[in-house]
Amino acid sequence: DPAAVGQREAATKEQKLRADLRKQNVPDMQLNTVEVVDELIQSLRERHELLVQQPRRTCTLPPYPRVDQEILGKLGHLALIEDDEVARVLSWHMSGDMDCLLTLTTEAAQRIYAQTNGQQQLLPLSSIFRRNLSAWNKPLPHMINGRPWFNVEGNPVYARHLLIFPKHQEHCQTVFSQLLGDAIILDSLDTANRYRQEVVKSMFCPTLLTRNGERIRSNGKFGGQQNHAPLLAKLRGAVFGAPLPAQCQELSNQIGYLQELRSAIEQHNDVQRELRLHVDEMRSPQMKQQQVELRDSEQKLRSLEQKIGEAAAPITTSRDPHHHPDPRIPP
Repeated sequence: DPAAVGQREAATKEQKLRADLRKQNVPDMQLNTVEVVDELIQSLRERHELLVQQPRRTCTLPPYPRVDQEILGKLGHLALIEDDEVARVLSWHMSGDMDCLLTLTTEAAQRIYAQTNGQQQLLPLSSIFRRNLSAWNKPLPHMINGRPWFNVEGNPVYARHLLIFPKHQEHCQTVFSQLLGDAIILDSLDTANRYRQEVVKSMFCPTLLTRNGERIRSNGKFGGQQNHAPLLAKLRGAVFGAPLPAQCQELSNQIGYLQELRSAIEQHNDVQRELRLHVDEMRSPQMKQQQVELRDSEQKLRSLEQKIGEAAAPITTSRDPHHHPDPRIPP
């Protein structure tokens, strides 16, 4: 029965969505009607909006108008950083690049250069020599064949891996690889110095930055005002912004699954309604009468076929053995 098959398929889809919701930490026990699901969706949307409206770190550099698709934006606007201390040291380390406008082509950069009388700093992607760029996910210097070759402190991580790119991810990875190189972030100046001491025994050590705002240059120099990051407030808005709280994405995922569940419940209800109508129709007096008439017709047909068979039997079985048909007459 197609109606019963549709009902089973709708029920299976709904159960799968309920399992997905449980994985998203949404209890599904009470979500049995469209109205209840709508109430929960509205509640989650309100919570999401409150999180979005909360104040968070933003880059306040004036954006450059995107008059065409060849303008990607200023570097300070292209990346986000979750941790305040990392945002402070990286924004300061890249302070000379934050206002730089990224374009796809040199031609676009030249047009903007002329329009701004040479005042706008520009970087065309087409001018980057990509073969010299480090692989984005290459191992840290202390890792060989998947294992550290000395005792590591300070939680080292490539600075580029702490950047979040909301848009143009591939282009952003290219340009930030060019500008940041293999700069590494560690917890403190002490752990950074010890890290460098070990690395330079075997290879070149890149610039090291610390979460409390210190810098050891790739040539080994550290200390002094030029190697210490100021407070975030003194960077005058030339800072990488913060992403939305992680809970925003979680709420968005939950809302998406709930909207799918709402559609599945509606579909399930529609199929059940059709199935009930079909069952009711099958049980109606008219349908019962048709079924009786059908059975009577089938019985009459079987009886008629039996009589025809009985009447035809003597004709086919009784033949005169002495009769010889005229060979000129076809049988």
